Amino acid sequence: MEKEIKKVEIICDTYHVYGIRADIRQNCCDRRMNIHDYRTVTIRSLSYGNRKAILHIEKQRYVCPICNKRTTSSIGIVDRNCSISNEVKDEIRRKLSEMKSFTQIGREENTSISTVMRLFHDIEVPHKELDYETVYLDEFKGNADKEKYQLAIYDTNHILIDILKDRKSSTIREFFLCHKDSIKKV
Repeated sequence: MEKEIKKVEIICDTYHVYGIRADIRQNCCDRRMNIHDYRTVTIRSLSYGNRKAILHIEKQRYVCPICNKRTTSSIGIVDRNCSISNEVKDEIRRKLSEMKSFTQIGREENTSISTVMRLFHDIEVPHKELDYETVYLDEFKGNADKEKYQLAIYDTNHILIDILKDRKSSTIREFFLCHKDSIKKV
């Protein structure tokens, strides 16, 4: 895999980087594939300074001389069928951890709000295994559902399990009946 930069120019306060990507031809049907044509892909990259950067990379498409199967060389900095580089996606994910709105992040990274939201929904939150053997109850003042107090329930390791909408015995009883097999001590 080899990447070569042909030229760099600034157009309308944006860096345009033109390059070519050549790689080792793949094999198909026990023969080396032929070059079918070249395709230029446009990839949005991270901004440099106060200027956006757009990569224009020419890559090969190959065709098998026997079965006529076609493949396209892949570029490591971008996912398949995508025009936003993985660096930009990582920067968006990093900014999602800050207290910024989807609109603000989209504006800063020159992407749409729906792209930011799609990346937000793709983030996987690690599932913590809760230990229900001993649970702790703690009331606190709030205003959920017009109730003055709510009830927080924690597991053995003091990790929040649930917040009940009120501290009425019927609500607490309902929670304990759902988890009656796993709770040993309150």
